[in-house]
Amino acid sequence: MTLYCKSVESLPSFISLESLKSLTLSACSSLKKFPDIEGNMESLLELNLDGTAIEDLPPSFGLLTGRSCLNLGDCKNLLCLPSSIKYLTSLKNLILVRVFCILSEEEIAESKSREQGSMEQCIAISYSVL
Repeated sequence: MTLYCKSVESLPSFISLESLKSLTLSACSSLKKFPDIEGNMESLLELNLDGTAIEDLPPSFGLLTGRSCLNLGDCKNLLCLPSSIKYLTSLKNLILVRVFCILSEEEIAESKSREQGSMEQCIAISYSVL
């Protein structure tokens, strides 16, 4: 399934799309939130979120265990990866090109609790990893 629509702002929760192998939301520049995954999506091998306005990914993201390629390139608003990403044992390619700041969930909570947020521990990433 491929969507190239700049006006898409949100998607419904993914209940169960068992046969979906590839989901491309590239350049959906108004998409700020990736939906929760509530069903079996183990067949999803490739997820392209490059060029979206996504700020964070839901904890249920770790349920996408069959995924081998995750493209988050140009997700300039992305603050962190969920800790559940460690469950993506089939992940072969993680693309983080032009993702400028990734904080851990703990660092985000800490900076939100401060009166003046600090980005001192921000890690610059400008290349593909894995």
